[in-house]
Amino acid sequence: MILDQEGHPLPPPHNIELEQGFIGSVLVSDLDGDGSQLVAETAGLVKPEHFWEPTHGRIWEAVLKRFTDEKQISPVTIKSDMLTDPGLMDLGYGYLASMAGVSMGFSTAKAYAEEIVELHRRRTIIEVADKAADLAMTGSADDAVTTLDNALVDLPMGEGRERSVSILNSVTNVISNVFVEERVLGLSTSIEDLDDRLGGLFAGYTILAGRPSMGKTALALAMGQKAAQRGAKVAIWSLEMTAEELTERMISADCGVPYSDIRRGKFDREVEGPKIVDAAQTLGHQPIRVIPEHVLTLEEGYASIKDATKWLGGLDLVIVDFLQLIEAPGRSPTERVGNASLGLKRMGKKLGVPMLTLSQLSRAVESREDKRPQLSDLRDSGSIEQDADTVLFTYRPEYYLEREKPDGNDLDAMADWTADLQKWKNRMQVITAKQRMGEIGTDVIGCNMGTNTFWSLRPEPEDELAF
Repeated sequence: MILDQEGHPLPPPHNIELEQGFIGSVLVSDLDGDGSQLVAETAGLVKPEHFWEPTHGRIWEAVLKRFTDEKQISPVTIKSDMLTDPGLMDLGYGYLASMAGVSMGFSTAKAYAEEIVELHRRRTIIEVADKAADLAMTGSADDAVTTLDNALVDLPMGEGRERSVSILNSVTNVISNVFVEERVLGLSTSIEDLDDRLGGLFAGYTILAGRPSMGKTALALAMGQKAAQRGAKVAIWSLEMTAEELTERMISADCGVPYSDIRRGKFDREVEGPKIVDAAQTLGHQPIRVIPEHVLTLEEGYASIKDATKWLGGLDLVIVDFLQLIEAPGRSPTERVGNASLGLKRMGKKLGVPMLTLSQLSRAVESREDKRPQLSDLRDSGSIEQDADTVLFTYRPEYYLEREKPDGNDLDAMADWTADLQKWKNRMQVITAKQRMGEIGTDVIGCNMGTNTFWSLRPEPEDELAF
């Protein structure tokens, strides 16, 4: 809290006259022949909550409503919309006309709009800083840091934020990419088949879903590890496994020793031991940060990801394992998961990176003869399908075939089963069930679940991208 020379608290920064001048200019814009240009130029910048005087915020809200409905904006029309507003009743309806009398030119009014937003930003910073200071005094430093990080990220952008872009700029950007052959525009998955279908992982919200033991965590982790090996900066928000468990899998993928053997110490000390040590040393220097399982809420998750960004000096990919474990508000599982899903989608937009989010599937899959997942299987789906830019499913026929072994006396059934099992051994189907900017379909890739490795099944062995 800032005090004046006499020890009294100073009011937060505000300027009533500036707010009056801006609103007055808006109220006469139609009458001056500018139409609604001033409102159009400032509607995406100034929000009702940005005003210091609450009545001014409600007047601006009424202006925006008329602008959206393409109705005339003037002191008379706004008065008719706000006859029961208690603030305007206290100030008197002549207040609207008096503000119109202090209007100014277009460029000055627009500058006033930007100053209104700037003052709001300053007030918010002061408010959040005071709250964080109270938490630091009575709570924990982590709570204070989380409060600061989550509140400040939602501040309005102020000047320079485009509300529309020239189509010429878009045409230039598209043409500059169209004639680049064999390109992966997003972050490569390191599996040629998936890159061909998806074009890589793009900034946005991608769901990777599957039933237990279908390899969704393994595949996501392998994508993140390979990306980090190429220099990409990766944050892994693991709500299910510990950092040590994730590390064991990544070391296994690099050295080829099954991670279950690494965990239990069942490996050849002379032959495999040095490989494990080398893989661990290499992994330790890769740009990966793990957000541990005790971080459960969206607010904590965002603050932790921002912290990882600072440590890494940037961010290229976020992996969330998994959606249903995030604590979010709601009266039912569906509502809670829906709120968590929407929160992750918004988080991905703020961060501007691919948000690869793992999700469970409902048990309905197990009751069907065909176990291949479909969009309706997304557990507590809520808005998951709607929110996601891309939905991928992992499916391993081998897993189900091993549990459906026929009676050994039926030789024909046994022969068919053996052939099917051999066909799908170390194979995974990655089903692209939704893709906003591309085709859906199924790709079959190679997998070794024991070492967390995956590879392309292209005909030429030398082109396989094993990892």
